[in-house]
Amino acid sequence: MSIPRTDIDLLVLGTDVDPHVQSVLAQLPDTINVMRFDIDKYPVSFSSTYSVNQDAESLIFQNKHLYQCVNNHSIVWFRRIGAPGVSKEIRDRSYRKFANAETEAFILGLTSLLSSSVWINPYLSTKYANSKLFQLRNARNIGLRIPATLVTNSPDEVRTFASVYPKIIYKTLSSPSLEQNSGRSLIFSHLISDSDHVLFDQVKYAPCMFQQYIEKDYELRITFVGGNFYSVKIFSQDSSDTKIDWRAGDWNHHRYETTNLPEAVCQQLSSFMQVLNLQFGAIDMIVTPNGEYVFLEVNPHGAWLWLEQATDLCISLAISNYIQRLCSFRT
Repeated sequence: MSIPRTDIDLLVLGTDVDPHVQSVLAQLPDTINVMRFDIDKYPVSFSSTYSVNQDAESLIFQNKHLYQCVNNHSIVWFRRIGAPGVSKEIRDRSYRKFANAETEAFILGLTSLLSSSVWINPYLSTKYANSKLFQLRNARNIGLRIPATLVTNSPDEVRTFASVYPKIIYKTLSSPSLEQNSGRSLIFSHLISDSDHVLFDQVKYAPCMFQQYIEKDYELRITFVGGNFYSVKIFSQDSSDTKIDWRAGDWNHHRYETTNLPEAVCQQLSSFMQVLNLQFGAIDMIVTPNGEYVFLEVNPHGAWLWLEQATDLCISLAISNYIQRLCSFRT
C-alpha cells in the first residue's frame, strides 16, 4: 500500500516540550497542513530525505503514515532549536558525538535549502539578533535610549566604569542558564555592591557585560508579532526580590497590566525590528519614574504564555492569524 503524500504549508522548527508551539497550532484551521520538526525528537521519531540531481531536487519528511514534501511555498516558523534527539541505542560516547554533529549539520543545511521560503524569523537574522551587542548598537542607531554599557575582560576598564556610574549591574551576554552537578540554575542581573569590587580581577577570565543601573517605575514586556505590539506592564518594584530583575521572582505572582505604547516608541521599535529583520520578538524595556522608555533587549524566541494567563491578551491567536495571512499570500 502506498503512503499518502502531501505538501507542507507550515514547517515548525521547534521542540516537543515547548507549549507555545501547540498553543499557536491549536488556533490554526485544518486547511493548513503543518509539519512539526521537533528537533529533540529527530532523527528517532521521523525521517528526512533530501535528494538532488541535475534535473530536480526534493525534501521529504516521512513518518509511518505520511510523506510530507517541503517546497519554497512553505512557511517556516523558526520557534527555536534544541539538542537533537539522537537514539539512546548509540551508547558509545564518540559515536553519539558524531551522530549529533551529523544531525546538526543537516538541520543547518535545511535552513539554507529553504532560504527562499517565508520565515518567522529568518534563521540567520535570528542568530545575529541573539547578540546583545548587535541589539544595543542598532537600538542606539535607531534613537532608542539604552543604558550605558561596557563589555570587557579588562578589570581596569570595569573599575573606571564603576567610578563613572555609581550604580551598575552585571548581566550575562549569553543564556543565563548554568548547568551544575546539583542541577540547573539561572544567573539573574546583579546589582554590583561595594563588596563585589574585589571580584573585578576575575573579569579577565571571560568577557563580562556591565550596565548603568536605571531606576524603574515599572518594566515592560512587549511581544511583537508581524508589526503589532502586545505590551504588558510588569510592576517589578512591588517586591524587593524583583527590583533588579523581574525574572528572579515567581512570574505567577507579579502584578501585570496591559498598556499601549506611545506612538514615538512604536515607531522606533518598528524600525528596530525591521533592521534586525525579525517578525516576532519579546522586547524588554524599562519605564523610569520620569516616564522615559529605556530599551534593554529583545529575545527572538521569547515566551508569552504566562502573559496570556495573567492578562486578556491573545498572543497565540495573533501569531496564528499572522501565519494564516502569510499562507494566504503564498497560495
